[in-house]
Amino acid sequence: MPHKQLVALAGNYYRELVELRDDEPGEPGIWQEMIAMHERIEAAPDGLRTWYGNTADQMLREEGLKDARDGRDERVVVQLCRSGRAHPAASPTAQDPA
Repeated sequence: MPHKQLVALAGNYYRELVELRDDEPGEPGIWQEMIAMHERIEAAPDGLRTWYGNTADQMLREEGLKDARDGRDERVVVQLCRSGRAHPAASPTAQDPA
């Protein structure tokens, strides 16, 4: 899969995440826990594959880029993780607006 296509898929995933939390991003503590969770996922053996693998497979199938016989594209899994961490509210510098 070309890098440009990979980034486009990750961008779609990011937009879906933003839309889910756009009106109410939640409390800062939730996002701090999300950051810690992402760190644990990345540190665990096969953590990214376990957490993002099914989502990556589904997105590839929806785009007609994968069928059940294909192996998992690890680059897609990693890019989805990066997109999930990129949500503005997940930034370690995110401030509580209250």
